[in-house]
Amino acid sequence: KTMASSYRGEPIRMLKLTGPQSVQSPVADREPLVMTSGLHAREYAPVEIATRLVEHLTSQYGVDADVTAMLDHTVLYVILQSNPDSRRVADKNMASSQPRKNQNSGAGCSDETLWGTDLNRNFDFMHGRPGASDSPCHITYHGKTAASEEETKAIQNLSESVFPAWQRKASPEDDPFGAFSDMSRGLYVDIHAYGNDIIFPYGYEDVTQVGNIDAFKSMSHKICSINEYEPSGSGYNFLGRTSGDTLDYHYGALGVASILYEVGFSWPESCERFEALVFQPNFDALLYTTKLAMTPYRTSLGPDVMTMNVDVSADGSLVTVTAEVSDLSMTQLPGKTSLATAEQTIQSVKVYFDSHPYDAPPPQPAQPLMMNPADGSFDFHTEAVSLGIDTSSEDGKHMICLQATDSDGYEGTVSCQYVNIPVAAGTAAGEESTSTANVPSSIGAPGLSTEPLSSTSSKICQGFKDEGSCLRLENNGDCRWKRAKSKCVDVCQGRKSEQKCLQESKCQWKAMPLPLCSKK
Repeated sequence: KTMASSYRGEPIRMLKLTGPQSVQSPVADREPLVMTSGLHAREYAPVEIATRLVEHLTSQYGVDADVTAMLDHTVLYVILQSNPDSRRVADKNMASSQPRKNQNSGAGCSDETLWGTDLNRNFDFMHGRPGASDSPCHITYHGKTAASEEETKAIQNLSESVFPAWQRKASPEDDPFGAFSDMSRGLYVDIHAYGNDIIFPYGYEDVTQVGNIDAFKSMSHKICSINEYEPSGSGYNFLGRTSGDTLDYHYGALGVASILYEVGFSWPESCERFEALVFQPNFDALLYTTKLAMTPYRTSLGPDVMTMNVDVSADGSLVTVTAEVSDLSMTQLPGKTSLATAEQTIQSVKVYFDSHPYDAPPPQPAQPLMMNPADGSFDFHTEAVSLGIDTSSEDGKHMICLQATDSDGYEGTVSCQYVNIPVAAGTAAGEESTSTANVPSSIGAPGLSTEPLSSTSSKICQGFKDEGSCLRLENNGDCRWKRAKSKCVDVCQGRKSEQKCLQESKCQWKAMPLPLCSKK
């Protein structure tokens, strides 16, 4: 989509990536993630990394479960070329003109090699403060006014339209250091070169008590554990002042968790060094970062799934899930003090079979199974867990997702895998297995209602309510009798106690083996 035009009339294009509309995850309810690259046109590596990320996400939807689950619950807005005029100039590869700024010749500088505005000093939050220059020919010239440039306006207009207005402060510059709600949604990511740094707000001032700093520390540590970069931000390994930049605007003005990647070793990165040292670690780190868009100030403080293995028995009747989860592992960096927010014990690990913790309540709320700690109890910040799932009534391709919660109640990132379950041995294609494998935990066991299963037919057999009537149509290949799992109730998610449930007028408490807050 063309969002706007640059100073010289080049289209500023945005790619919108998300999965198809679904009842479980309406597109309008998905988490927004805005990603920009190329604000400084001479920095080539960021655009290439972002482009390859987009290509991977689009090609792996429906193939890679992690990618599929993320796109089904997130909307990515990606601006690959945020400064298209200057990229045109940079692509001429002239040593005398490798522009960082845009091509605004009317910004006050008459030297063609120096004119323009530094877009990453032009955003409308703390504009013109120390960390930017008021000299039109300077490389960090902030522009005549805040958001004076068309390229800046395009990004601001996009972000203001997709990030929720309720999470913003009424007068953000009057209260810059107060914490935003930890339920704030969405994520902003800006990619630059160079420095091998992961940076969080603020840039305009170095203070020790920036709101949400615990979340930012955890977020940056986890990303750095993947690409082996250095975390930095206001009050934490501060690198130097930058005012009117993308991070400060998105966090300060919009309340959005914001992260900046400084990738590589120079802005004109050699192809050899890019392929060998820059691309892969940052690609992997960005894949992880996309998982943080759901309430990132909370999700970043929760445990992560470090390993996940899914094994299927030969007859398809049993799927065994094993994993290691940790509140600590991804926050530990060489030479850095441990984070106090990363030492909580694991409280629970949930398995979602063909569902996801971010699914909307109606009509099929996510009904998790609870994994079991290998040592018998959850009492440490890192745990090995396992669960056997009775899949004797399932076959084909299914998605399994895991999410861990720590003792402070923080739910971490979601990790998913596909599993292919074969038809049980001795069972004809299309005929349901009647295996009753003895497993330690199964669908319909811990964490779910234990009401008797009811039989229903599938596909066009839904009009036949007895097994005999359904099986008379088995020869057409469209029908089979399927022993269904207990019906799900419409859960008012997040209301785990009767008192909290009843505070919501649309909810009523329903007593079951596991109490559920159901929709009236």
